[in-house]
Amino acid sequence: MFATGNINKDTVERIFQTGGDEFVGKPFQSDELLVRTKVLVRKGHEERWLVERARKLAEKIAERDDELDDLRRFRAGHCQLLSSAMLVLDAEETILFANAPFLEAVHGERRGVIGRKLSEFINPDLPLTAADAKPRAPDAER
Repeated sequence: MFATGNINKDTVERIFQTGGDEFVGKPFQSDELLVRTKVLVRKGHEERWLVERARKLAEKIAERDDELDDLRRFRAGHCQLLSSAMLVLDAEETILFANAPFLEAVHGERRGVIGRKLSEFINPDLPLTAADAKPRAPDAER
């Protein structure tokens, strides 16, 4: 913070160019100086929080990039050779990977499927296997 008795455009420009964050004109009131100082301290705390948050987000992005690379290698090596539909889900049943047979079955493109919930594609009322199907009554066959 700078205190100056000469407030003009050039002075203000020099203050900020040299790294100043704030300035007060002379003579100044002690109350004003206290308020401006508190603002600078708060800004410093906020800036440090933002820098730390950005660092943590960058770490998470790097972790996700690594996971994505692993999935791509897995897909290239194994999943594309399968004739059966295959999905990779996270704990919340969000689709992380879908191979070509699954995409064909749901008539979707990869971008429209990845990141969505499995429940959006599977009807919970339909049986998944023949064993899950309820036997029909004999009268129903006629």
